[in-house]
Amino acid sequence: MSLLSLPNELLLEICSYQSLHDAYSFLRTNRRLAAVFRHALAEIALRTEHLPSARRALYSAAARKDIPMIEYLVRKGIFTIVDEKILLHDAAGTQSPDVIEILLDTCDLDIESKDYKGRSALSVAASIGAADIVKLLLHRYKSINLNSQDLMQSTPLHLASSTNNPSAPALLHLLLHDPRTDPTLTDEFGHTPLHAAISRRCKDLVPMLLQHPRVDPNQPDGNDQTPLLTACAEGYGEVVKILLEHPRIDVNAANRQGWMPLNVAILRGRVDVVRRLLADERVDCRARAPRFCWTGLHLAAAGGRREVLEVLMADCRVRKDLTAVDEDMDTPVQLAVKLGRGDAVDFLRGCEGDMQGRGVRVELAR
Repeated sequence: MSLLSLPNELLLEICSYQSLHDAYSFLRTNRRLAAVFRHALAEIALRTEHLPSARRALYSAAARKDIPMIEYLVRKGIFTIVDEKILLHDAAGTQSPDVIEILLDTCDLDIESKDYKGRSALSVAASIGAADIVKLLLHRYKSINLNSQDLMQSTPLHLASSTNNPSAPALLHLLLHDPRTDPTLTDEFGHTPLHAAISRRCKDLVPMLLQHPRVDPNQPDGNDQTPLLTACAEGYGEVVKILLEHPRIDVNAANRQGWMPLNVAILRGRVDVVRRLLADERVDCRARAPRFCWTGLHLAAAGGRREVLEVLMADCRVRKDLTAVDEDMDTPVQLAVKLGRGDAVDFLRGCEGDMQGRGVRVELAR
């Protein structure tokens, strides 16, 4: 006798003794069995309390828009297996907006509940660049907390600003154009979303953040680093270019120790950044660093930064500091000799000889 010739009642009885995997294979035999076993499979998932299977049963029903099945699962106690407080968090990372909308329509889910990282469903969607899900949540819930902060004090905007996902610009557009979003909030490190975008090299997101009227391009983080200081220190030349083009940028804003962007770029040997800064006439190219009253040439000489020295000496304003002395009365070339920076010594001595030949006198610290 063929298996398919058996009565449905007997087939259901056979199915009830199967493992979840075998029952699912049984169900896939043909359409008749799929129709007969749908509830049986759900029963097995609930009986075995297998979390992935229970969750999958719920998602599958939502994908089919099978409202009666979802109601059946809820009635049978699926939320004793699946944590309804974080169901949306998982769905935001694995399911389509249509599935999530069905779940929101049929299940009593708390949109503001948080997962183990302290993140709401909106934050989870923002962290993975799920712009379509963020759009759904913003449209559906007018009172949703757009500034919900996780355990690291990061908001959805922080998380969206930290991703290089292709959908990140669309996501950022959604959040920044919602009047409920506060772009000035800081995380536990004092980082604004602008700092977050720069730190993660999300250069396409930086202009979008700078266009917002409430974003301060000079706001320091918890370490007193402005966005420009951070970009200069890390050598993000393209981001430095974007920041320099902002009308409200303070190109000489120093941290509490007195380090300016140009000082930091020279110290770190960021050749491209140094070149960009020197091209901006607002930059104080002869500003002394707080360390030993060093000029830019002293900083580059101390680090043996030959390429940086070449860029600096190509600027007629900076060239005047070749004979300037620091607090120990050392010129840049004397400092390079003292520290054993041979390559820098050779280059600077050549430049020094040229200037001495033109009768330039030693300049004391400003």
